[in-house]
Amino acid sequence: MKKTPKGFTLLEIIIVLFLVTLMTGLSAVFFSNFLPSTKFHAAGREMSAMIRHARSLARMNMETQTFVVDLDNKTYGIEGRSTKQIPQDSLIKVIDPVSGEMIQGTGAGSFSDPLSHIIPNGVHRGILHCESGSFCP
Repeated sequence: MKKTPKGFTLLEIIIVLFLVTLMTGLSAVFFSNFLPSTKFHAAGREMSAMIRHARSLARMNMETQTFVVDLDNKTYGIEGRSTKQIPQDSLIKVIDPVSGEMIQGTGAGSFSDPLSHIIPNGVHRGILHCESGSFCP
């Protein structure tokens, strides 16, 4: 009579552990996109990056760039360039030093090229223009 081996080989165990790890990792990434806080934080990071990009464009191209937040349509972007959507379940509020908090309407902040504004001691600097009803990061 021949004995049949009992149990699993090391290769079989390694393959099963690999598949379980892969499925767990993919499901964590898949389900994290459904969390509202993740979308909100991602939108905040994208807005911050777009503001820095507008400032960089103003410096590189030596022209004014305007960052616009449209609270009614829930969009934001650099004027004349592509816009992005604010997540629908998020409430964004623009705080203006002149008019206070805005929860509807459009806010904008403009970045000027650094060489167009020269202060008396000869140091060049970029200026962020904030007007009534505008967004100032």
